[in-house]
Amino acid sequence: MTGTREALAELITSTLELVDAFQNLPDDQLVGCPTGHVCAHGGDVWQLIANMTDHEDEHAGQLAGARHHHSPEPRTATQRLLGEWLEARTRFAIQLAGMSDEVFNSPMRDRDGEWTYADATRHLLDLQRHVLATLEAEREAREASDDGSPGAT
Repeated sequence: MTGTREALAELITSTLELVDAFQNLPDDQLVGCPTGHVCAHGGDVWQLIANMTDHEDEHAGQLAGARHHHSPEPRTATQRLLGEWLEARTRFAIQLAGMSDEVFNSPMRDRDGEWTYADATRHLLDLQRHVLATLEAEREAREASDDGSPGAT
């Protein structure tokens, strides 16, 4: 990987791979399952994953330090908003991890049975698609305008 875009894409893809591997995996399949990786400190896959979690936090701190010391300016408002959205999306995805399809397709408790959890997920995805479509339309309008101002047609 050569840049942050590629790193982010690989992190997201590999996250889904691990989620797929974990779905419906019994705890006892991780405990006692040997791994030769040094980061497990002689332990099993469970220990490796626990250590991997600590590594994520440690290296996130290092990235924050690098951003602070090597970036001439702080993150822009757009960069901050993107980070906050990624954090919220991750919190949402965490709740899906391990949820059965039966519960996912059942009525939400606080929506009077109007929506299922699947409906709420589709709603979030629809919002994301709308944002992307709006940004694309804005980009096309800027390219078509003479002065490049936002919303120009």
